[in-house]
Parts: sequence; C-alpha cells; structure tokens
Amino acid sequence: MGDMNCKVGSIIKGNREQVTKGGKMLINMMESEGLHLLNMSKVCQGVWTRQERNTKSVIDYIMTWKDDMENIYEASIDDKKLFTPFRIEKSKTDGKIKTIYSDHNAITCKIKWEIIRKKCTNMKMIMTQASYKQFAKKMSEQNVSEIWYQNGTFQERYNQWSKKVMEIKRQYEIKPKKNATSKKARTLITLKRSLKSLQKSEKNRQKKVIIKRRRNLIDRYIIEEEQNKYAREIKATVENLRKVGEGVKESTFWEFKKRLVRKNNETPTSMYDKRGKIIDNREGILKIYKEFYEDLFKKEEAASLEEIESEKNINEKIKKIHEIAEKQQPLEITEEEVVNVSKMPKNKKTSDEEGCRNEMIRY
Repeated sequence: MGDMNCKVGSIIKGNREQVTKGGKMLINMMESEGLHLLNMSKVCQGVWTRQERNTKSVIDYIMTWKDDMENIYEASIDDKKLFTPFRIEKSKTDGKIKTIYSDHNAITCKIKWEIIRKKCTNMKMIMTQASYKQFAKKMSEQNVSEIWYQNGTFQERYNQWSKKVMEIKRQYEIKPKKNATSKKARTLITLKRSLKSLQKSEKNRQKKVIIKRRRNLIDRYIIEEEQNKYAREIKATVENLRKVGEGVKESTFWEFKKRLVRKNNETPTSMYDKRGKIIDNREGILKIYKEFYEDLFKKEEAASLEEIESEKNINEKIKKIHEIAEKQQPLEITEEEVVNVSKMPKNKKTSDEEGCRNEMIRY
C-alpha cells in the first residue's frame, strides 16, 4: 500500500483511461510477480485517491498476492474525507479556524488474519571441531559433491546441493552451553529486582534514597561475585594443568584471555607534529588533530595541464585494454582450479544466509 505516483487507466472501474509509463511498469510487475490490485476489486469502495482542488486522480494503490485475496473482505478509499487525517490552522488574515486536509485520501483495508502468539523455540545451534569431522565424513560417504555434475541449471544444482548440506548439518549441530551465573549471584540479582519494585512503590523520599543505595551496593557485590567466579575457573584450570601436565586447550586459552585482557581505550598522551617533534601537552595535541582534519577536508586545487594530460593518457590505455579484452576468448575454469580456490577461505568465519560455512565447501 502506498503512493506509486503513476496511472494505470481504466482497469479500475470509474477511473480515467490515461496510462503513464510508470503505470505500464506497475501492471507488468504485478503480472510477473502474481500480484492483484485491490483498487480494481469488488471489495474496494471509492475510486479517487488524490484530490487537489478540482482535480481528481488515482495514484495510490493497494497490492496483495492473488492467493491472499480471499482473506481481504473490505477496502475503503476516503474520497469524502470522513476519516482522513487533518490539521487545524488559524488564518493570519481574518482569524478564522480552517481545517486543512492532505491532497491524498486515506485508505483502509480489513483482513481476516488470526495472529497467534507462540513462544520462541528456535535456538542458535553450533558445530564443534568433532562435529565438523563427522560432517565431513558423512558428506564424503554420500558423495554430495556429485550433485554438481548432474544435469540442470546452476541454480537448480546449487539448491539441491544446499538442501542436502543443510540436512547433514542438522544431524551434527549441538546447543551452545549457557554461561550460567553462580548461585550467590542469582540470589543477589533476585534481591536487586525486589528492591527495584519496592523503590517504585515507596512514597517516602528518604526511604527511596536508602533503597537506591542498597541497590548500588548489591550491584557491587554482583560484579565482585562474577569476578570471583572467573578467578575460581582460572585457578581450577591451572590446578588441573599441574595435575595432568598437558597444555591448555585452545578454546579455553582464548576465552580466559578475552576475559582478562581488556581493550586499550587510553587517550593519547603524546603525538608527533608535522616536523616530527613530540607534543605532550593537551593544547598541542588538539592542535595536531585540528590541522589533520583541516588538511583532510581541504578543497583540492585545480589540476595542472600536466595532470590533465597524464589522466588522458591513462584513460586511453584503459580503453585499449578493454578493446583487447573484448576480442579475447573467455578462459576455461578447470575442476582443479575450483578445488584449489575452495581451500583458500579461512576456517571459523561467519556463515552465509543459508547457514553454509567455509568448512562445508571443502567437503
């Protein structure tokens, strides 16, 4: 539903016969995409969607899928200005109050849809290194790569391959472990929530201040407990390493490193100026920043004759390269080249919209 700013002609009963270029494009799009124009249906009441003084036209439309037409039982175009929004203004000349409407009429649509609220059950699934090995073995056993050598268009073969990969992937996905808080931290969080509700209901100002202080104190205790939790985990890992005498796991190492080592967000205490001299005072550093951005956004000077001639020569060379390239035959891509390229993407990168990861392409 919206202002398409085009005219589709007499396909709408009571409308004028004029069809604009945009109107033809809209009609072609609806035919190719399986859409239906609600303005031309029997359930639609009213014709004119835009009224400016004595001029009337139809440029606003409601479109829906043809299969959904049975769910729409009423549509109304307010050409009589019964429920169209308006604003009230006072005239500067005679002081009279005027009601000013938009030149577009309001359109309403009633649909027989039942919205059912469901609890979200979808949970992000992950694959471990062990599950990737099982996945690769299964892909090899079922010869999934043979799909690419079958008959059909590239899109058909890709859809078939993607569907098969997703089926195998779901067999080896697991739920990620939750980073559960300690029992003490959960108790403190519950107490903090109860104090928050008590603070809202309390009317005495002094008591409100006391409750707020207690909440802040509990916040400190929660942070300390979380820090103690990680400290206990690190201590347990170190003790375990001492007993076993083996190296720490890669995932555990980077997790602890991420928790312990924070990003360095310190402001610069000294900088080099244009002459290479170290500036360590605040005014000097601000001056360096100022000069940098002034140079960055400074208007470029007009190009000299030599620069213009040089750019002209470069454009001519690029043109010749394009002419040679167009005359050449396209290169043939071998299977060996495709296999080599498929090994180049790095592991542990974000998957695409369909959930395919770089590790899956190799198998």
